[in-house]
Amino acid sequence: MMPMIQRRLSVALNVVKAKLEHKTGLEKALTSLKWPFNEKEIEKLIYEIRKCSSENKTQFTELIAAVEKSSSERDRQLSQLMQTFNTASIERKQQLIDVKAGIDGLHQAGDDQQRQTILDWLNPIDYITQQQDFISRR
Repeated sequence: MMPMIQRRLSVALNVVKAKLEHKTGLEKALTSLKWPFNEKEIEKLIYEIRKCSSENKTQFTELIAAVEKSSSERDRQLSQLMQTFNTASIERKQQLIDVKAGIDGLHQAGDDQQRQTILDWLNPIDYITQQQDFISRR
């Protein structure tokens, strides 16, 4: 749509340019005494310029509205994306905490088993069997 407005403005300005071009000789003398435009031409030029201006204003208003709508949509999408990342980050953090707790449990179980192996090596007496033997003798 913009090229059509430019074409109409270009035509109007070419008419003005042709009327105002420097003349030579007798034509110069005659045109310097007379205004080069008649009333209808001036009205037509003013009408075309105002019409183009009005159409430009309408197009710019529509463009600004489209940009604002697009901007607010992008803001909404960005906010939604940030919320998704925050949620995912919290979930990942909880998963890491759970994994750490599992690893700590495995370490503790391994430590307990290793401790029991060392105790069994240091003292091979099975006190449970010995205590059951004492109880059964009574």
